[in-house]
Amino acid sequence: SGKFSKNSVIFYVKQAVIYWLISIIAMLSLYFLIPEIDKFSIFIFVTLFAVTAPHVWVMHQMKN
Repeated sequence: SGKFSKNSVIFYVKQAVIYWLISIIAMLSLYFLIPEIDKFSIFIFVTLFAVTAPHVWVMHQMKN
């Protein structure tokens, strides 16, 4: 909503908690499906980079 207050934080958490839970469940599922921990850590790193890099670029474009 553009304001930082207790109500806006509570609203954000209520809206985001379902996505956090889905992400955690998916990560735990992958952890148990991939027996080699080395491959799992590489997968997580690549996934985070694939999400973060475009986000950084978009935020940069928005600020300039």
